[in-house]
Amino acid sequence: MDPMDGGVSFGAGKAGQPFDPLGFIMRPQVILRFFCWLFSVIVFGCINNKGWHHGKCLYNGSANACRFGQFLGIVGLLAAIVLLVLEGLFQNISSIKIRRRVVAIDLGFSGLWTVLYFLCFATLGISWSKAPYPEFGYGINNLRAALAFSFFSIFVWAGCAYFAWLRWKSGTDMSTFASAYPDDPSMGGGVGVGGPGGPGADYYAYASGTDVNATDYQDQGMYSQQGMNNQYGGGGGGMVSGGNFQPPAY
Repeated sequence: MDPMDGGVSFGAGKAGQPFDPLGFIMRPQVILRFFCWLFSVIVFGCINNKGWHHGKCLYNGSANACRFGQFLGIVGLLAAIVLLVLEGLFQNISSIKIRRRVVAIDLGFSGLWTVLYFLCFATLGISWSKAPYPEFGYGINNLRAALAFSFFSIFVWAGCAYFAWLRWKSGTDMSTFASAYPDDPSMGGGVGVGGPGGPGADYYAYASGTDVNATDYQDQGMYSQQGMNNQYGGGGGGMVSGGNFQPPAY
């Protein structure tokens, strides 16, 4: 299990939160993904239904153009469904590694389909510009719709790729983990500079008083004036009786 499982990562919060249908539907990723599915259905349906006539592709007889559009449409609509399901489950995925893979798949596939739909639009457009007018106008609306929605698909798939890139860029939010360190005694936190375990753990404030002898100061690691007393003729025991400083005799 990943040590950071359940943390805030890749644009989603901790796992285990209740599913919010309204919030899910209002997500920009979900709205764009729905349009990806819808446009793919239109492209595939239009070409499959009226793109062929007597076994001949109406895009200037280019079978590759029709098949390319059909391929992008059917795979795009299936992928849009899968990615929508993953989007709904993403909040409850606890593993950071799995979340990263889901975002990587989303980013890679959306980016790839953006490029492929651009090529599809270019292919269909060039073939349509050279194609003769269909006999009795057969399937002309379907052919134009497939061309138009191939163009629209470029932008919706690019939008999905953009949001996936933002999610990938956000990565893991470490602030939720770093915020706990200042209060952790083992990390040098606590109140004040000399908190437990901190860099000032050996420091003690100067204690004043007349009934504390030098030995007590030394045992407690506190400040002592023993060296000063010895320098000016004080007793070997450190501070003189009474704890008051005695000036040297001249």
